Amino acid sequence: MNDTPLRKDGDKMTIQNRYPWASNTTPNTADQDDSRYETPGGAQNKVESYVSQTYNIGDLKVTRPKIALGAVGANQLDPSLLTQYADIAINAKFEVVDEQFADIVNSVKNFGAIGNGTIDDTASIIITQIAGNMVYFPRGTYLINSDISFSKLVKFTAGAVLKIRNNAKVVFNQGIEAEWHTIFDTTDDFINNFTSNSSIIIRGVPVKADWFCAKVNDLDLIKTIPDQTNNILKSFRAASGNFVSSGSNYRNSIVSGVLQFGIGYYRTDKALTLSKIVSGIYYRLNGFTISGYGEGNTYLIRTDNSSKDYGLYALYTGELTIIKGFKYTCYNPDGSNDAEKYSSASRSLLFLQGDSLHLSNVWVSGAQTSVTDSNGVKRNGVGIQFSSCVDTYFTDLFVENCTTEVAFGSSIVSGTNIELYSAREYAIGYGVFDEDYPNEQTTSSVINITNLQAQACKVGIKVLEKGETGEKNITNSFFDGYNSEFSTVTGTTFCDMSPGTSIFGSMNSCSIKNFPQNTFKLHDNCSLGRTDHAFYVNSCKISGQTNDVSAGVFNMLGTGTYSNLIVNGASLTDISGVIFFAAMTGCVTLENISLSRYIGKSDESVNRQLFISSGSSNVHLRKIVRNSSDTGTLNQFGFAASGNVFIDVDNLYLATRSVSGSATVTMPSKTTFA
Repeated sequence: MNDTPLRKDGDKMTIQNRYPWASNTTPNTADQDDSRYETPGGAQNKVESYVSQTYNIGDLKVTRPKIALGAVGANQLDPSLLTQYADIAINAKFEVVDEQFADIVNSVKNFGAIGNGTIDDTASIIITQIAGNMVYFPRGTYLINSDISFSKLVKFTAGAVLKIRNNAKVVFNQGIEAEWHTIFDTTDDFINNFTSNSSIIIRGVPVKADWFCAKVNDLDLIKTIPDQTNNILKSFRAASGNFVSSGSNYRNSIVSGVLQFGIGYYRTDKALTLSKIVSGIYYRLNGFTISGYGEGNTYLIRTDNSSKDYGLYALYTGELTIIKGFKYTCYNPDGSNDAEKYSSASRSLLFLQGDSLHLSNVWVSGAQTSVTDSNGVKRNGVGIQFSSCVDTYFTDLFVENCTTEVAFGSSIVSGTNIELYSAREYAIGYGVFDEDYPNEQTTSSVINITNLQAQACKVGIKVLEKGETGEKNITNSFFDGYNSEFSTVTGTTFCDMSPGTSIFGSMNSCSIKNFPQNTFKLHDNCSLGRTDHAFYVNSCKISGQTNDVSAGVFNMLGTGTYSNLIVNGASLTDISGVIFFAAMTGCVTLENISLSRYIGKSDESVNRQLFISSGSSNVHLRKIVRNSSDTGTLNQFGFAASGNVFIDVDNLYLATRSVSGSATVTMPSKTTFA
């Protein structure tokens, strides 16, 4: 649009010649009433020329009365028409027909639509579609009481709203053009009637959440708008379609639909349920994308911090479901302190029985409130829970200030680039940490994670799953129990394994710091590795275990603990306890181990750096190097009450050894002790 204003003295103004519609002899500027331009006279001339070329009498009947008697007069605009045709008339006065012609011809108000929200405009809208190549809605509220199926593009200006009532169904088959503003008013209730059909179906274009719901641009204003959960679900169902029969279950009717969130804050105090089980029947989601403008731009905010409901709940997804680009968090501006403002009891994102799920660029925060089960495990307060998911992939996740940041239960998941901060209990959980699930979980997961950072977490990994078939591999990771924000160590144990649980797989190129009580803590009947699969610790640095000698780098508590453990290339620094504590069975191999800065707590009045507790068997120590610059004396090297111990140690500085019971200790002749 030319921005040159009309002069108040009534003189004719000149406008820049941007879009000549005829003749290459057009001057650079022209008087306002020049018939070759989009002026009132020019518009009439353009219409007559258009009709004379197309010989379309229908166009003539539509357009000539419209421009002659409607928005554009013979030589001037009728001011009384500006309220009805404000957006078109003003634009038409200063822009060329080429840009506004289609809108002028196909406005629903040209065919009798009133747009006052009380008179049914259905018939006028249908006639508009028949008459032209597109349908245009200027400002107004258009009541629709009967079904409409649009076979042409539909355009909305800001302030145009379709009010769907009387169980009418409106389908858009060729897409919609509209900006980030509300254009639909429906009575659908997908919170209480999840399986009901949608009043709106949109095909061919991404559906913008703002077409159905409100948002704010200031977080502190979030409670000035009502809960938008149901309105967001309306936009979701408009994009995903109604549920159709698929064998004994149902699935969404539109494959590869897209729902877009804009920039701003959306209030969601209830669960955004994308799919679920109703009366034993699966209503599943296939092939869908939910996308925001990035985790620093699009926010889903829960203001009801007492609710234990889910934030986003997706069950039985498939055919590549993509969720990306937003932050889900809680914030109650009425809270009197940070705990009341930011701490939620919700279970934020739950993906249950997902297939071909891709999660990326998602930030989750604030799920801090938890319940304690009969085994002392903290439940709920989960940032992201994958449960029974297969072929699932994630990238670029950031989760903070949750009881459990990310959990995997009976799932096959791979991912890269995940940052976890300030876990109130567990940074990573193996199992389902929802209180609705059993305390005893005989399940297993296959998890592969690359590039992981967990800072200020109490427990690095908590294991609940008792199944013995799940392999866990973590590569290039950093776990630190130190909270730099408060300059304190909040960590206790790096890996805490509940009774009867099992891990095999590997940790490669990892740094584990400031978990003073234990590094690996195994309770009764645990399995670190299996008879046919080992647990590998390769090129890892473990430091800051400074509690006491009852702790261990590998602390085998209780009875029946089994290990098939291979540690290669590890660096142990600032270790006050022992490498192995309590009885175990199986085989442990430590190779290329560097020992440095032994703190020197006492056990039975004797300092120990490499200590193998009673009951251990089949322990192989090869190429163990102790830093000779350390001034402290290592008074005792090994202790074994039974089993077989093989020791091959280089540069063991001022070490003594002690063997008791029926243990068989084999040492090459080159190994000597002071």
